[in-house]
Amino acid sequence: MVSQTANNNHFVAEGVETTKVLLASSVEVVSVLLKETLFYEDPANFLSHIAEHRPGDKANFDVIIASSRQLKEVCGYEISRGCLSCGVIPSYASDEGFLFELFGKRQAERQAERQAERQALVEEGRVESGPTTRPRPRPRPRPRPRPLRVIALDKITDCSNLGSIIRCASAFSFDAIVLSRDCCDAFYRRTVRVSMGHVFRVPVVRVERLKDTLKGMKERFGVSNLATVVDDESVFLDELKGGDLEGGYCVVFGNEGFGIRDEVARVCDKKVKIRMSEEVDSLSIAIAAGIFCNGLVEREK
Repeated sequence: MVSQTANNNHFVAEGVETTKVLLASSVEVVSVLLKETLFYEDPANFLSHIAEHRPGDKANFDVIIASSRQLKEVCGYEISRGCLSCGVIPSYASDEGFLFELFGKRQAERQAERQAERQALVEEGRVESGPTTRPRPRPRPRPRPRPLRVIALDKITDCSNLGSIIRCASAFSFDAIVLSRDCCDAFYRRTVRVSMGHVFRVPVVRVERLKDTLKGMKERFGVSNLATVVDDESVFLDELKGGDLEGGYCVVFGNEGFGIRDEVARVCDKKVKIRMSEEVDSLSIAIAAGIFCNGLVEREK
């Protein structure tokens, strides 16, 4: 299923929570259609939410208030929790150049964090800055600069699965999601709804040739590409070490039916699988994605 919004640069978002995430993001909003009680009253109180996240000139979109009956007449179906919004698909959604620019910024931020960490250690006397060794006080715990985190999807065809994966990526602070040319649409109505609006928080970029993008990530940024494949050559997720992920990583998931294409798997550095009961040969891709995201983040430490 190729992009279903290819000839239309707008998307529709359903529900209170989804629309609130949209309003809190940098994505352009065209209009919000909702019941009167959602606009003025708690807990939704869109009036306050808009004032907080889209103050002044940023609130350059229409807010249309209607009754439940009018909402159904306009849309032709019952709207989830009485709220519907429309926005413009971000230009980066099909811009591979944006993807590499983003990775470059993340890499620069990480290098700056490492330099600041080392400088702090020098000032605390925990490392030598010159010929004299200074006293070394008890170390204070510091958060380590985290590696680049990316998900790549090879011909995912179910919008609900894609929405769930996007939500997992946001939950574990992944930097971006890369879609093959023939993946389903990240801004299709069902995908947006299942993602609970997190498609507006995590950049999702469609590329023309996924294998070339993976190779470029490896060559330019030192990213390790991890293919999620169940076979005898695969290592278990719990066998990965922090050093395997130090330079950044991209975990690759394949089609729900036939998995990752051979040409994509060949450019990956490792095959990785989840340790499971012998009575279970596979998991749904959405569940597997959640396990991989959590497991990889835990193994950065």
